[in-house]
Amino acid sequence: MTAVGGAWSNRVYRIDGGGHSFAVKEMRNPWADPRWAHWLREAWSFEQRALAAGVTAPLPVPNPADGGCLAWVNRRDGSSPAAVRLHRWVDGRPVAAGPVEPAVAGWAARVLATLHNLRVRPRDRSLFPVPDTGTATRWPELTDAAQESGVAWAGQMKEVTPAVSVIALMSRCHWPAGKPSVSPGKSCAPIVRPAVTIPASSRQTWASR
Repeated sequence: MTAVGGAWSNRVYRIDGGGHSFAVKEMRNPWADPRWAHWLREAWSFEQRALAAGVTAPLPVPNPADGGCLAWVNRRDGSSPAAVRLHRWVDGRPVAAGPVEPAVAGWAARVLATLHNLRVRPRDRSLFPVPDTGTATRWPELTDAAQESGVAWAGQMKEVTPAVSVIALMSRCHWPAGKPSVSPGKSCAPIVRPAVTIPASSRQTWASR
């Protein structure tokens, strides 16, 4: 079993055996969300519908005991069992920085169109996080933590700090005549102008990026 780098909230490993390769993901709950498993089951349902609709993705391997996405396995050290997911391993090629190739853009557009056409509505919307600007507010703190830990992308986080502040401001403010009502870094006093206000859905999307 080989550890795969790049994961944030979960741990990912590659297992090879019997002529097959699998990605094993240890599903962690760093938020201590008591409804975490319910959220994963809802997401699993959406994943199954997407695959049935023709979206290409690594094939998940369901738990043979109950057909769900999770299996609980014992740890060698005797600590609490680990929740894991299993997928068929698929080799990938990272997309280079900058504008993507037309083929990649076309693929992304087709996948998004397919997913939107499914018109899936969660049975319980409250299971999923509500986008907000909390991460943007904590960005300087997160950047300092990244620099202290010595990760390679800490410098990139610092470089985009001004953009993160502006995006957070945009998500909280109404924009009169296409210009922000306050300067970046200052408090926001929303200006209500229906013709030019940013829809709430757009504000949430920008804030969550």
